[in-house]
Amino acid sequence: AFESPYTNVPSAQVYEGLRFLWTIWDVNEGRPIAKLPESETALVFAAFSPDGAVLFTWTTSFTGSPLQPHSRGAFWETGTGRQLSAFSLQGRTDRLRSKATFSGDGKRLLTARNTSPEWPVEIWDVQSGRLVTSLLKYDGELGGLALSPDGSLAVTADRVVRVWDATKGTELSSLAGHTDRVVCATFSPDGRWVATGSRD
Repeated sequence: AFESPYTNVPSAQVYEGLRFLWTIWDVNEGRPIAKLPESETALVFAAFSPDGAVLFTWTTSFTGSPLQPHSRGAFWETGTGRQLSAFSLQGRTDRLRSKATFSGDGKRLLTARNTSPEWPVEIWDVQSGRLVTSLLKYDGELGGLALSPDGSLAVTADRVVRVWDATKGTELSSLAGHTDRVVCATFSPDGRWVATGSRD
């Protein structure tokens, strides 16, 4: 059973000589299944695909020029630690409040990156690591973030809930009614319904 990565939680700042390591554990047996390659980049966050077969990790680095930080996302085969795909982006991704969620079929990943002050929202293909589309750049933290089970629709929410075409990146509808910030969003298993919770 691959339920959770057991990791240290380091500072977002990277110091020369410091190393970070992801270990994937079998919780039932209490033993490590795989160890990912050591990294000099700070760990931001991680997420498992719904079936537990793929682990996504995000790291950010200030090595090289402090004025040109970069971030890296990678998809790993849980049982072996083999890298399936990866992508890199210029700019810092803060580990505080950044989010990632898989589609129900595990083929796509939706991310909201805290690059301060902006929050880019992007959809990635798991097998190739390529960017499928970019959604709206938000000016503040997103509370609601969800992909439909088949990965065809995305939902983002601050105070307004927006539904997106997850391939074209076009907004399909906006659902207004909350009077305070939305803190969570989720699709029903058949993709027909979206439930949101807020601080109303």
